[in-house]
Amino acid sequence: MKMQSKLLVVSLTPLLIIGVLVCVLSGIKINTVVTGTIENGLKGVATAVRDTLWNTDKNSDYRITEDGELYKGDFYVSGGITIVDNIKRATGMEVIIFYKDTCILTSVVDGNGKRIVGTKAADNIVLEVLRKKGDYFSTEDEILGQKYFGYYIPLNDRNMNPIGMIFAGMPQTQAKAQIMEIMGVIIAIISSMTILAAILLFFIVRRLVRALHKGTNALEEVAQGNLNISLDENTLKRKDEVGKISRAIIKLREELVSIIGNMKKHSDELAASAEYLDQKMT
Repeated sequence: MKMQSKLLVVSLTPLLIIGVLVCVLSGIKINTVVTGTIENGLKGVATAVRDTLWNTDKNSDYRITEDGELYKGDFYVSGGITIVDNIKRATGMEVIIFYKDTCILTSVVDGNGKRIVGTKAADNIVLEVLRKKGDYFSTEDEILGQKYFGYYIPLNDRNMNPIGMIFAGMPQTQAKAQIMEIMGVIIAIISSMTILAAILLFFIVRRLVRALHKGTNALEEVAQGNLNISLDENTLKRKDEVGKISRAIIKLREELVSIIGNMKKHSDELAASAEYLDQKMT
C-alpha cells in the first residue's frame, strides 16, 4: 500500500469510528427524548379527559347502573363517544375509559368500525393504577395487533378513590417514524462532514506525500553523485518536519559540494606542487 493510501486510512478510520459512535449514541438519546416527550403528551391527554369528565357535573359523583353503564351525575360517560373521537381526531391518540379494569368507552375501532369495549386491563396495570393509585406508562401495550405507548391514570370519585382508569395511547410506529426522520437528518449531516473531511485530508496528504517524494528523489540524486539538485521554495519554507528534511537535504548537498570543492582544490595544489618538483629535478 502506498504511503498516501496508508495515511488516508490512518486518518479516516478514527473519523469513521467517531461518526458511527455519534450515530449510535444519538439514536439512543433521541429515542429517550422522543419517548419522554410522548409520555408527557399522553399524560397530558389522559389528564385532560379526566378533567373534562369531572367538569361535566362537578356536584355529582360517578355511578354505575345495573346495566353496567357509567354516569357522572346525569352525564352518560359510557356514551361519551364525541369526547374520545374529538381527541383522537385532534391528536392522533387513542383514548380508553375503564370502569375498574374493564373498558366501557374507547376511540379504538376494528376493521368493521366496531368499538372495542369489554376488554380487561393487564394485572400489572390494575395493580399500579387502581390499587397503588398511581400513574403508569407502558411501552408494551398491544391494540389490534399493533404496539402502543400507553399512559394510564386513575379515574377518581369525589373521595379520591379510583373507580376506574383513563388510557391515552399512541402507535409506536409514529414514534419510530419520528426517530428515523431525526436520525436521517443526523446521518446526513455526519456523512456530509465526513465526506468534506475526507476531501480535505486527501489534499493535505497528497501535498505532504508529494513533498516527501521530492525529498527522497533529491536524496537519491545525491546518492548517485548528482549535486545539481534543487527543491522549490514552498517546500523549503514549510514549518513542519517535511520542511526540515528538505532544508537538511539542501544543506547536505552544500556540504558535499564544499567537501568536493576542497578536495579538488587540494588535489590541484598537490598536482601543481608535483609539477614544480618535476621541473626542479630536471
